[in-house]
Amino acid sequence: MRVTSEALVFQKESSGVGSRLVLLMHVCFGWCLSFLDIKDAFLLVPQRECVLVSVPTWWKPEEQVPGVDCFWVLDRVLPGQRNGAARFFDFLAQHLQALEFENTPLLPSLFRHRTRQLVLCSHVDDLILCGEKPDFLWLMEEMEQTFHSIRWRSTSCTRPKST
Repeated sequence: MRVTSEALVFQKESSGVGSRLVLLMHVCFGWCLSFLDIKDAFLLVPQRECVLVSVPTWWKPEEQVPGVDCFWVLDRVLPGQRNGAARFFDFLAQHLQALEFENTPLLPSLFRHRTRQLVLCSHVDDLILCGEKPDFLWLMEEMEQTFHSIRWRSTSCTRPKST
């Protein structure tokens, strides 16, 4: 398999299929469901390459250090950085794998836990989580410890009523 420069830049494919599968788990099994946004997600990710940016003209340091006033070296990925989404996906996948999640090459943005009743789908820093209540609460706690700044949009632990 030939790796293209696009494969290194863009996030793994996130389609509506993964989201629909997570929603189906909620409807069919009555599992808890939540939508979350990881705030400042890109700033959590260390740079892999040496990235230099020009110092803005408005920057006035207190001490003038010779040779430092032209460029800064970025330590973290910035929002809008060309490869930022792909870098965040790799960062997220690494943390999820440490929690015993796995994904598939067919739908890389869809993760399932190896032993717990949990699934999640990612689209950059927006996640849809679904699982049995005890496992779901465990995952919520783990996510908050890892990512610190999470905005939980909504959570439901009741089975939707059938029509």
